[in-house]
Amino acid sequence: GIDISMGFFDDITIPASEMPLGSEYNGSEGVWVWRYEGNELYMDLEEPIRFRVLETKFLDVSPPRPKIGDVDSVPASHAPPFSLTCTIAQDGLGLISWWE
Repeated sequence: GIDISMGFFDDITIPASEMPLGSEYNGSEGVWVWRYEGNELYMDLEEPIRFRVLETKFLDVSPPRPKIGDVDSVPASHAPPFSLTCTIAQDGLGLISWWE
């Protein structure tokens, strides 16, 4: 799938299952490609995209929190307090350039 940033919010994910039918990851190019009616539509980085929110996730991150300077108590990886799971597998969604 892909991760999206809106500049002020970075925890937006589109799983591979929510990409348009016929999409696949092109490892040599490092981007997703949607094959549609004989065309290859690349999902280039930093392009404007339309998506629909499928799920919102809230995680309570209230105390206990690690003490300042206590590096050992900070988890190596943690879930964000708020995240979105989205889709671009519907008409009109995906890169804006696809629909112009």
